[in-house]
Amino acid sequence: MIWVLSLLIGTLSATVYEPLTLSWKEGYESGHSDWTLEELGGRRFHYDSRWDHSWHQALEVSQIYRDLFFSLRGEGALFGRGSVRTTWHRPDLTSNEIHVDLQSDSWTSRGEALFGCGVDLTSGRTYQTFLTPLVGYLGAYRNEQTQHSTTFQEGALSFSFVSNPSYRYLWFGPLVGAALFMRPYETWTLDLIYRYQWRALSMRGTLSERVLQSEELTLSERPFTYRHGDAFAHLGNIQTKWRLGSRVWWGLSGSFSYAETARSKGVRGADIQEGTLSLQQSSYTLSLLLSWYL
Repeated sequence: MIWVLSLLIGTLSATVYEPLTLSWKEGYESGHSDWTLEELGGRRFHYDSRWDHSWHQALEVSQIYRDLFFSLRGEGALFGRGSVRTTWHRPDLTSNEIHVDLQSDSWTSRGEALFGCGVDLTSGRTYQTFLTPLVGYLGAYRNEQTQHSTTFQEGALSFSFVSNPSYRYLWFGPLVGAALFMRPYETWTLDLIYRYQWRALSMRGTLSERVLQSEELTLSERPFTYRHGDAFAHLGNIQTKWRLGSRVWWGLSGSFSYAETARSKGVRGADIQEGTLSLQQSSYTLSLLLSWYL
Protein backbone atom coordinates (compact mmCIF):
# COMPACT_ATOMS: atom_id res chain seq x y z
CA MET A 1 0.00 0.00 0.00
CA ILE A 2 2.82 2.41 0.88
CA TRP A 3 4.56 1.56 -2.39
CA VAL A 4 1.35 2.34 -4.33
CA LEU A 5 0.95 5.72 -2.57
CA SER A 6 4.57 6.67 -3.25
CA LEU A 7 4.04 5.68 -6.88
CA LEU A 8 1.00 7.99 -7.18
CA ILE A 9 2.72 10.88 -5.38
CA GLY A 10 5.84 10.49 -7.47
CA THR A 11 3.75 10.49 -10.65
CA LEU A 12 1.92 13.70 -9.67
CA SER A 13 5.17 15.51 -8.86
CA ALA A 14 7.15 14.00 -11.70
CA THR A 15 10.18 15.82 -13.11
CA VAL A 16 12.00 13.31 -15.35
CA TYR A 17 11.04 12.43 -18.90
CA GLU A 18 12.96 10.62 -21.62
CA PRO A 19 11.38 9.77 -25.00
CA LEU A 20 10.63 6.22 -26.08
CA THR A 21 14.02 4.94 -27.21
CA LEU A 22 15.00 2.02 -29.43
CA SER A 23 18.57 0.74 -28.97
CA TRP A 24 20.50 -1.76 -31.06
CA LYS A 25 23.66 -3.37 -29.61
CA GLU A 26 26.18 -5.55 -31.38
CA GLY A 27 29.49 -6.85 -30.07
CA TYR A 28 31.35 -9.60 -28.28
CA GLU A 29 30.42 -12.07 -25.53
CA SER A 30 32.72 -14.27 -23.45
CA GLY A 31 31.71 -16.73 -20.79
CA HIS A 32 32.40 -19.71 -18.58
CA SER A 33 30.25 -22.69 -17.58
CA ASP A 34 31.33 -25.16 -14.89
CA TRP A 35 29.22 -28.04 -13.60
CA THR A 36 29.67 -31.43 -11.97
CA LEU A 37 27.32 -34.40 -12.24
CA GLU A 38 27.69 -37.09 -9.56
CA GLU A 39 25.88 -40.42 -9.68
CA LEU A 40 25.18 -42.84 -6.85
CA GLY A 41 27.12 -45.56 -8.64
CA GLY A 42 30.37 -43.64 -8.27
CA ARG A 43 30.67 -41.99 -11.66
CA ARG A 44 31.41 -38.28 -11.70
CA PHE A 45 31.50 -36.07 -14.76
CA HIS A 46 32.98 -32.57 -14.52
CA TYR A 47 32.48 -30.14 -17.41
CA ASP A 48 34.37 -26.85 -17.63
CA SER A 49 33.82 -24.87 -20.83
CA ARG A 50 34.85 -21.41 -21.96
CA TRP A 51 33.71 -19.56 -25.06
CA ASP A 52 35.66 -16.55 -26.27
CA HIS A 53 34.53 -15.87 -29.82
CA SER A 54 30.82 -15.18 -29.84
CA TRP A 55 28.70 -12.71 -31.75
CA HIS A 56 26.33 -10.86 -29.43
CA GLN A 57 23.28 -8.80 -30.44
CA ALA A 58 20.55 -7.07 -28.43
CA LEU A 59 17.46 -4.98 -29.10
CA GLU A 60 15.96 -2.81 -26.35
CA VAL A 61 13.00 -0.46 -25.97
CA SER A 62 12.98 1.88 -22.94
CA GLN A 63 11.36 5.05 -21.65
CA ILE A 64 11.17 7.30 -18.59
CA TYR A 65 7.73 8.91 -18.35
CA ARG A 66 6.80 11.08 -15.33
CA ASP A 67 9.46 9.33 -13.20
CA LEU A 68 8.28 5.86 -14.29
CA PHE A 69 10.91 3.74 -16.02
CA PHE A 70 10.33 0.65 -18.12
CA SER A 71 12.54 -1.43 -20.38
CA LEU A 72 12.06 -4.49 -22.61
CA ARG A 73 15.16 -6.21 -23.97
CA GLY A 74 15.85 -9.28 -26.09
CA GLU A 75 19.34 -10.54 -26.87
CA GLY A 76 21.17 -13.51 -28.29
CA ALA A 77 24.64 -14.84 -28.99
CA LEU A 78 26.11 -17.40 -31.37
CA PHE A 79 29.20 -19.06 -29.91
CA GLY A 80 32.21 -19.84 -32.03
CA ARG A 81 35.33 -21.85 -31.25
CA GLY A 82 36.04 -22.39 -27.57
CA SER A 83 37.80 -24.79 -25.22
CA VAL A 84 36.56 -27.41 -22.80
CA ARG A 85 38.24 -29.27 -19.97
CA THR A 86 36.48 -32.44 -18.87
CA THR A 87 37.26 -34.91 -16.10
CA TRP A 88 35.74 -38.39 -15.95
CA HIS A 89 35.78 -40.35 -12.70
CA ARG A 90 34.61 -43.93 -13.32
CA PRO A 91 34.79 -46.97 -11.03
CA ASP A 92 36.36 -49.06 -13.80
CA LEU A 93 39.04 -46.47 -14.64
CA THR A 94 41.26 -44.06 -12.76
CA SER A 95 40.67 -40.30 -13.10
CA ASN A 96 41.60 -38.85 -16.44
CA GLU A 97 41.73 -35.14 -17.25
CA ILE A 98 41.42 -34.21 -20.88
CA HIS A 99 41.84 -30.76 -22.38
CA VAL A 100 40.87 -30.23 -26.02
CA ASP A 101 39.75 -27.49 -28.40
CA LEU A 102 36.31 -27.83 -29.88
CA GLN A 103 34.14 -26.27 -32.54
CA SER A 104 30.64 -25.66 -31.22
CA ASP A 105 27.39 -24.56 -32.81
CA SER A 106 26.03 -23.35 -29.49
CA TRP A 107 23.72 -20.38 -29.12
CA THR A 108 21.78 -18.58 -26.43
CA SER A 109 18.84 -16.17 -26.17
CA ARG A 110 17.60 -14.01 -23.29
CA GLY A 111 14.61 -11.78 -22.60
CA GLU A 112 14.16 -9.27 -19.77
CA ALA A 113 11.48 -6.81 -18.62
CA LEU A 114 12.19 -4.07 -16.03
CA PHE A 115 10.01 -1.50 -14.29
CA GLY A 116 10.82 1.22 -11.74
CA CYS A 117 9.53 4.40 -10.13
CA GLY A 118 12.36 6.76 -9.25
CA VAL A 119 13.33 10.23 -8.21
CA ASP A 120 15.42 13.04 -9.67
CA LEU A 121 18.32 13.61 -7.24
CA THR A 122 19.34 16.86 -8.89
CA SER A 123 16.02 18.61 -9.51
CA GLY A 124 16.41 22.21 -10.66
CA ARG A 125 20.04 21.85 -11.74
CA THR A 126 21.53 21.96 -15.21
CA TYR A 127 22.48 18.27 -15.04
CA GLN A 128 20.30 15.31 -14.07
CA THR A 129 20.76 12.19 -11.91
CA PHE A 130 17.79 9.81 -11.81
CA LEU A 131 17.74 6.93 -9.29
CA THR A 132 15.11 4.19 -9.36
CA PRO A 133 14.56 0.79 -7.71
CA LEU A 134 13.74 -1.98 -10.15
CA VAL A 135 11.53 -5.05 -10.33
CA GLY A 136 11.33 -7.36 -13.30
CA TYR A 137 11.60 -10.80 -14.83
CA LEU A 138 14.27 -12.53 -16.90
CA GLY A 139 14.29 -15.78 -18.86
CA ALA A 140 17.11 -17.36 -20.85
CA TYR A 141 17.80 -20.43 -22.97
CA ARG A 142 21.09 -21.94 -24.07
CA ASN A 143 21.81 -24.84 -26.42
CA GLU A 144 25.29 -26.35 -26.55
CA GLN A 145 26.55 -29.16 -28.78
CA THR A 146 30.20 -30.17 -28.85
CA GLN A 147 32.39 -33.06 -29.93
CA HIS A 148 35.84 -34.09 -28.79
CA SER A 149 38.06 -37.16 -28.76
CA THR A 150 41.28 -38.36 -27.18
CA THR A 151 43.48 -41.40 -26.65
CA PHE A 152 44.92 -42.31 -23.25
CA GLN A 153 46.61 -45.19 -21.44
CA GLU A 154 45.11 -47.19 -18.57
CA GLY A 155 47.77 -49.60 -17.35
CA ALA A 156 48.89 -51.70 -20.28
CA LEU A 157 45.74 -50.95 -22.27
CA SER A 158 45.11 -48.13 -24.71
CA PHE A 159 41.72 -46.40 -24.90
CA SER A 160 40.30 -44.25 -27.68
CA PHE A 161 37.54 -42.05 -26.25
CA VAL A 162 35.02 -40.02 -28.25
CA SER A 163 32.33 -37.90 -26.63
CA ASN A 164 29.71 -35.64 -28.23
CA PRO A 165 27.63 -34.31 -25.34
CA SER A 166 24.70 -31.97 -25.88
CA TYR A 167 23.09 -29.75 -23.24
CA ARG A 168 20.10 -27.43 -23.05
CA TYR A 169 19.72 -24.92 -20.22
CA LEU A 170 16.57 -22.98 -19.36
CA TRP A 171 16.52 -20.53 -16.46
CA PHE A 172 13.96 -17.92 -15.45
CA GLY A 173 12.73 -15.97 -12.45
CA PRO A 174 11.93 -12.59 -10.89
CA LEU A 175 14.56 -9.99 -10.08
CA VAL A 176 15.05 -6.81 -8.08
CA GLY A 177 17.69 -4.12 -8.39
CA ALA A 178 18.42 -0.45 -8.91
CA ALA A 179 19.39 1.88 -11.75
CA LEU A 180 21.23 5.19 -11.84
CA PHE A 181 20.83 7.34 -14.96
CA MET A 182 23.20 10.31 -15.15
CA ARG A 183 22.97 13.16 -17.67
CA PRO A 184 26.01 15.40 -16.96
CA TYR A 185 25.59 17.18 -20.30
CA GLU A 186 22.95 17.36 -23.00
CA THR A 187 25.28 15.46 -25.32
CA TRP A 188 26.52 12.69 -22.96
CA THR A 189 24.82 10.10 -20.72
CA LEU A 190 25.98 7.37 -18.32
CA ASP A 191 23.75 4.52 -17.07
CA LEU A 192 24.44 1.96 -14.31
CA ILE A 193 22.07 -0.96 -13.62
CA TYR A 194 22.30 -3.85 -11.12
CA ARG A 195 19.87 -6.76 -10.63
CA TYR A 196 19.66 -9.76 -8.33
CA GLN A 197 17.65 -12.71 -9.63
CA TRP A 198 16.06 -15.75 -7.99
CA ARG A 199 16.33 -18.46 -10.62
CA ALA A 200 14.65 -21.72 -11.41
CA LEU A 201 16.92 -23.87 -13.56
CA SER A 202 16.04 -26.71 -15.92
CA MET A 203 18.80 -28.63 -17.67
CA ARG A 204 18.63 -31.50 -20.14
CA GLY A 205 21.62 -33.30 -21.57
CA THR A 206 22.98 -36.43 -23.16
CA LEU A 207 26.36 -37.89 -22.27
CA SER A 208 27.29 -39.78 -25.45
CA GLU A 209 30.46 -41.83 -25.09
CA ARG A 210 32.31 -44.22 -27.41
CA VAL A 211 35.27 -46.08 -25.89
CA LEU A 212 37.55 -48.30 -28.02
CA GLN A 213 39.55 -50.71 -25.84
CA SER A 214 41.75 -53.27 -27.59
CA GLU A 215 39.45 -53.32 -30.64
CA GLU A 216 36.36 -53.70 -28.42
CA LEU A 217 33.92 -50.83 -28.93
CA THR A 218 31.63 -49.69 -26.11
CA LEU A 219 28.82 -47.21 -26.85
CA SER A 220 26.91 -45.27 -24.23
CA GLU A 221 23.97 -42.87 -24.62
CA ARG A 222 22.92 -41.49 -21.23
CA PRO A 223 20.31 -38.71 -21.29
CA PHE A 224 19.56 -36.88 -18.03
CA THR A 225 17.25 -34.17 -16.73
CA TYR A 226 17.90 -31.75 -13.88
CA ARG A 227 15.53 -29.25 -12.27
CA HIS A 228 16.39 -26.94 -9.41
CA GLY A 229 14.46 -24.00 -7.98
CA ASP A 230 17.03 -22.52 -5.63
CA ALA A 231 19.57 -20.78 -7.86
CA PHE A 232 20.60 -17.12 -7.88
CA ALA A 233 22.30 -14.67 -10.21
CA HIS A 234 23.96 -11.24 -10.14
CA LEU A 235 23.62 -9.08 -13.26
CA GLY A 236 25.03 -5.67 -14.10
CA ASN A 237 25.06 -3.23 -17.01
CA ILE A 238 26.97 -0.07 -17.78
CA GLN A 239 26.58 2.05 -20.88
CA THR A 240 27.55 5.50 -22.06
CA LYS A 241 26.18 7.42 -25.04
CA TRP A 242 27.04 10.53 -27.06
CA ARG A 243 24.59 12.49 -29.19
CA LEU A 244 24.96 12.24 -32.97
CA GLY A 245 21.93 14.34 -33.84
CA SER A 246 18.66 15.57 -32.43
CA ARG A 247 17.26 12.02 -32.19
CA VAL A 248 20.25 9.71 -32.66
CA TRP A 249 22.89 8.55 -30.14
CA TRP A 250 25.86 6.21 -30.32
CA GLY A 251 27.85 4.65 -27.49
CA LEU A 252 29.44 1.70 -25.71
CA SER A 253 27.77 -0.93 -23.53
CA GLY A 254 29.04 -3.62 -21.20
CA SER A 255 27.38 -6.24 -19.01
CA PHE A 256 28.23 -9.11 -16.68
CA SER A 257 26.36 -11.99 -15.09
CA TYR A 258 27.19 -14.65 -12.50
CA ALA A 259 24.87 -17.54 -11.59
CA GLU A 260 25.26 -20.44 -9.19
CA THR A 261 23.30 -23.39 -7.82
CA ALA A 262 24.10 -25.29 -4.64
CA ARG A 263 25.04 -28.97 -4.88
CA SER A 264 21.61 -30.58 -4.92
CA LYS A 265 19.74 -33.71 -5.82
CA GLY A 266 17.31 -33.82 -8.67
CA VAL A 267 19.11 -35.48 -11.59
CA ARG A 268 17.20 -38.24 -13.38
CA GLY A 269 18.02 -40.25 -16.48
CA ALA A 270 17.71 -43.55 -18.28
CA ASP A 271 20.90 -44.95 -16.72
CA ILE A 272 20.98 -42.53 -13.78
CA GLN A 273 18.77 -43.62 -10.89
CA GLU A 274 19.63 -40.57 -8.84
CA GLY A 275 22.38 -37.99 -8.85
CA THR A 276 23.45 -34.53 -7.77
CA LEU A 277 24.58 -31.58 -9.83
CA SER A 278 26.25 -28.25 -9.04
CA LEU A 279 26.61 -25.50 -11.61
CA GLN A 280 28.30 -22.10 -11.99
CA GLN A 281 28.00 -19.80 -14.99
CA SER A 282 29.47 -16.39 -15.75
CA SER A 283 29.67 -14.17 -18.81
CA TYR A 284 30.35 -10.62 -19.93
CA THR A 285 29.61 -8.62 -23.08
CA LEU A 286 31.18 -5.59 -24.79
CA SER A 287 29.09 -3.90 -27.47
CA LEU A 288 28.67 -0.85 -29.66
CA LEU A 289 25.19 0.67 -29.51
CA LEU A 290 23.05 2.92 -31.62
CA SER A 291 19.89 4.55 -30.19
CA TRP A 292 16.96 6.43 -31.74
CA TYR A 293 14.24 8.52 -30.13
CA LEU A 294 10.94 7.23 -31.52
